[in-house]
Amino acid sequence: LAGFYDYLIEVSDDILLPSDAVEKLIASGKPVISGIHRLFLNIETGGHIMARIRDVNAPTGDQTRFITNDDIAIMPEIIEVTQPDMNCIFFTREGLINSKPDWSSEPRFVYSMLESCTAVYAHTGVRCGHYHEGHGLLEI
Repeated sequence: LAGFYDYLIEVSDDILLPSDAVEKLIASGKPVISGIHRLFLNIETGGHIMARIRDVNAPTGDQTRFITNDDIAIMPEIIEVTQPDMNCIFFTREGLINSKPDWSSEPRFVYSMLESCTAVYAHTGVRCGHYHEGHGLLEI
């Protein structure tokens, strides 16, 4: 945090950003916001979209679930999420300082960030591709 920067974006090496991703994430004005991508699980299901939202009717005990294409069709582009897509996540300097991340591992980073942030968002207009060896590029 000693550097003089305004933003930090972390993008996994198998994620393909849309050309306007950085501009959209900056324009959101949110201190912590992610894009979204489809995670490949197997050829039959095609995977799920990486962002979790609160849903009191969700089948999980924590009342959250993965966002769907149906959700994206009716929700605003910027939504509050319970878990952002960590493969394409953007921080303002303030957002990174306030999130107090534990850098020791990705799971610890995620959980420490989620515990310390008041709100985390996803931008459903930043639809990243996910390259999967053997299956090519998966898109939303």
